[in-house]
Amino acid sequence: MKVVSITDLRQEATKLIAYAQQTREPVLVCVRSRPAADIVEAETYDELRREIRRLRHELFWQGVAEAEAEHATGQSKSYASADDAIADLGLPG
Repeated sequence: MKVVSITDLRQEATKLIAYAQQTREPVLVCVRSRPAADIVEAETYDELRREIRRLRHELFWQGVAEAEAEHATGQSKSYASADDAIADLGLPG
């Protein structure tokens, strides 16, 4: 991965974008030596977004299947209120 400063980005934005497009590798832009942004070729970015969406859906449906299995075996819980469910999950109410 290529790493550049924000100053380099200001001076060579066109070259850095071309580099990302040609190599399909991200360019990490740092501000004061800290990572600030990545320049990623558009098709790669779209592929990553689709993959994240696919994985989220897969995880969601996995959770649904687990909940259905718990319910089918009588392991699911009932709550008198949403507050009780939130408390059981350990979430702030």
